[in-house]
Amino acid sequence: MARRTHGTGSIWQERRVRGRKVWVGQVRIANQQKQRVLGDVRKEGADDGLTRAMAERALRDVRARLEEESTRPTQSQGLSETRTLTQVAERHFAYLETVMRRKERTIDDYRSMLRVHLVPFFGDRPLASISKNDVERFMAHTVTERERSHGTMLNVVNLLYAIAEEALRENLIDSNPVAKARRPRAASTNKKIRFLSEAEVRALISAVPDDEFGALERVLYLTAAWTGLRQGELIALRWRNVDHSVGLVRVRESYSDARLTDPKSFRSIRSVPMIPVVANALRDLAARDYYVGDDDLVFGHPQKGTHLGASTVLQRYKAALARAGVRDVRFHDLRHTFGTQMAAGGVPMRTLQAWFGHSSVTTTEIYADYASDPTGGRDLAQRAFEAISAPTTAETTATDQHLAA
Repeated sequence: MARRTHGTGSIWQERRVRGRKVWVGQVRIANQQKQRVLGDVRKEGADDGLTRAMAERALRDVRARLEEESTRPTQSQGLSETRTLTQVAERHFAYLETVMRRKERTIDDYRSMLRVHLVPFFGDRPLASISKNDVERFMAHTVTERERSHGTMLNVVNLLYAIAEEALRENLIDSNPVAKARRPRAASTNKKIRFLSEAEVRALISAVPDDEFGALERVLYLTAAWTGLRQGELIALRWRNVDHSVGLVRVRESYSDARLTDPKSFRSIRSVPMIPVVANALRDLAARDYYVGDDDLVFGHPQKGTHLGASTVLQRYKAALARAGVRDVRFHDLRHTFGTQMAAGGVPMRTLQAWFGHSSVTTTEIYADYASDPTGGRDLAQRAFEAISAPTTAETTATDQHLAA
């Protein structure tokens, strides 16, 4: 790429919150250096984010906008005093949709955070009036008074940070108040994951009613428990992605909120092995004489072949748990059933991460406590304690003499 001429600015990468890497640009406008975040750095193999060439184009756009704004300082100042949190947020969402190509579901989630968490606390006040103290009070309010989890609070604050970065790009604020705010540490918890035992999975499947949905649901629950696929991934699974020749189920789509989408992240596009009991159950399901074409849904509606409704799946799943006398666990806990069982079987965490489609192995390590011990640590510890507890000959003689006296 040709080097830019002197005075046209510079770009570089910076690491931000939770390991996020962004392109930062700097230009000189009216004898002042201006820095702006241009967008996320595109990861290898990903479709979103900016390449260096795209960041260069974004820098040119930023420079043009800042030069235009510098010629009308009074109007810019007026905007900074009146542009509200909601207005800036909508500009940020538009940027995510058009430039970053974020999924519609992701934008909907962000709008929900804005509506449910940010607007009730901050109101429709100008974004420029929000200080770091306001942000710190919001974090405390969310966790203590609204009793939301620390993780939920961080997700919302990260969104607020991104909205404030948008305001920086628009020259509406001088600094990001979220960056200055001190984030509280999470309270220590001992949250246990829930899962079903093999016997409970069998009891659940046995309790499925013998109706037109039953044959489908028995295979659905079995596949969920022994592949770890998410509910949306199972509902979207097509026969062409069940590969018996290599014993793999390939995850390529997900279905939620009545929409077919890409999986949760690029790592969620993955292949998961089929153990024999799953492969046999899927073969039996494919032996029916309807909806078994390559593009047909594996777990489609038995009458229409369309996607199952998540609420219907959950309602019938809960009813089957009750009939089986099994603990009331979420459908998502069938995914934990797969994780704990694989960890106990000695599957390495990195392999399990790939099967789950987790973006970080840290997420997968919730199953580490269930992993088998390949080093034989229990036997080593037992021998060590036997050596400690076994008395020496002198100790035995002294004890015998003491008892005789």
